[in-house]
Amino acid sequence: MTIQKDKQGIQIITKQKFLKNYNPANLINSGGVKSFEEIFENKSHSISRIRKEMGESFTVSYMKVWLVELNELLNLRRPMTESQISFAARLVVDEFYNLNISDLQFLFRKILSGQYGELYESLNPPKILTFFREYLNERMTQGAQKSLSKHMDSKNIWLKKNGY
Repeated sequence: MTIQKDKQGIQIITKQKFLKNYNPANLINSGGVKSFEEIFENKSHSISRIRKEMGESFTVSYMKVWLVELNELLNLRRPMTESQISFAARLVVDEFYNLNISDLQFLFRKILSGQYGELYESLNPPKILTFFREYLNERMTQGAQKSLSKHMDSKNIWLKKNGY
C-alpha cells in the first residue's frame, strides 16, 4: 500500500488505503461534517474522481457499502434487498457524480437523523434517490447563496475603494 503521484503531482492512493481512510461506517459514526459551509471548504474526493482513479466497478461497490451501512443502521422491517442496493448504487454513481465523500457523510447522517422524513419501516431505490435529489437541491441553494454573498462583499469592497 503505497501512495503514488501522478503527472501533476496529485496523490493517488491504493484501493485498500482508500477504503481504510474513507470507510463509510467510520465516517457516518464520526462527528464529521455538520454544515454545507464545511463541505464547501473541504476538498474530499468526488464520486467522479473516485471513478476516474479507482474505476467504475470499485466506485459502484463503494457506493454499495454506503447503502448497506445505511440499510443496517436504520434497522427497518423491509430493508433494501441486495439487488435494490446494487441498482440504487449504480444510479447514484451515474446521477450524483459531483457529490464528494463529505457530502455523502452529511447526507447519510441527515437521513439517519430523520431530517428527510419518516421512512415508514422501509427503504427502496426511489426513496434513496429522492433523498439525494433533495440534498443536491439544498446544496445548490446554499452554494448559490454563498456565491452571491461573496459577490456582494467584493462589490462593496470595490465601491468603498473607489469612493462610491
